[in-house]
Amino acid sequence: MPRTARIKAPEYIYHIMCRSISEIPLFQDEDDKNYYLDLLKKYKEKYNCRLYAYCLMDTHLHLHLDPQGFDLSKLMHSINVSYVIYYNRKYKVV
Repeated sequence: MPRTARIKAPEYIYHIMCRSISEIPLFQDEDDKNYYLDLLKKYKEKYNCRLYAYCLMDTHLHLHLDPQGFDLSKLMHSINVSYVIYYNRKYKVV
């Protein structure tokens, strides 16, 4: 069953959770976490978002952020696609 569509409003602060498929580790070492944090910084500045908190765990992550009117889906898509490219190259995932 698909999840309910996210209600979007410019004044909302969001709790975002990203999880890997099949409990595959998203972050296998500290370099992976640092790379994700660099991406987070890059895209939050690009899209002028506010990040209030984050928690990176091996198989998933949590973010509390305010997109300040920007489309949250585009922000997360940018971050996650960039990370997947990095991860697949590093770990030679086909």
